[in-house]
Amino acid sequence: MAGAGLLSRLFGPAGGAERDGQAIELEAHATGFLPAALEAGAAPAAQAGQGRRQRQLALPRAVIAESLSEKILHGWLQNQHQTLYPLTVNLRALDAPRVALLARVMAVALLAGTAAPDADEIESVSSWLSGVGGDEAARAALRAAVESPPALSALLHGVQQANLTAYAYVVALVAAPARDPAGALFLDYLAARLGLPANVVRSADRRYRR
Repeated sequence: MAGAGLLSRLFGPAGGAERDGQAIELEAHATGFLPAALEAGAAPAAQAGQGRRQRQLALPRAVIAESLSEKILHGWLQNQHQTLYPLTVNLRALDAPRVALLARVMAVALLAGTAAPDADEIESVSSWLSGVGGDEAARAALRAAVESPPALSALLHGVQQANLTAYAYVVALVAAPARDPAGALFLDYLAARLGLPANVVRSADRRYRR
């Protein structure tokens, strides 16, 4: 029956208007010309087929677009997280005022213990500061802040304004006497005061806590 339908479509129904031996649609396939009467009837079917093809194409395109959007968003969020909460300290990427600000944070952390830091402890912290990109001006800011500590509230406000919260916590980890209960409590306070996420604090602790 299906074969009969195909023959009927190509060669015309029995008793139709086509002359003997004439097959209008078959000729149209060969010549690219379809008579107006048949073209009018074929148009809705062609439009329906085109609509189906467009819907079929739209679905995979939507899936691809969604997948690409998710990858781009994930990459952007990772970049933002690394920018706001760096795991590696590189002060060479910062300008001098912000490096000096972090040097003062180190001085305050160094002074957070129950005992005053000795010369060796100060030199150890100063050497670490130099190793991560702090220049002589930064080391001088550290020594000056040990001698005359800045007000903590103003210092931490400056850290937040400069978007250095994670940096400040890391340099404090390096400087604070963590084995001293007062030093450990200061670090807990600093993390809470700066509003650092728990996962950032844990990562920094694993890497930098002395």
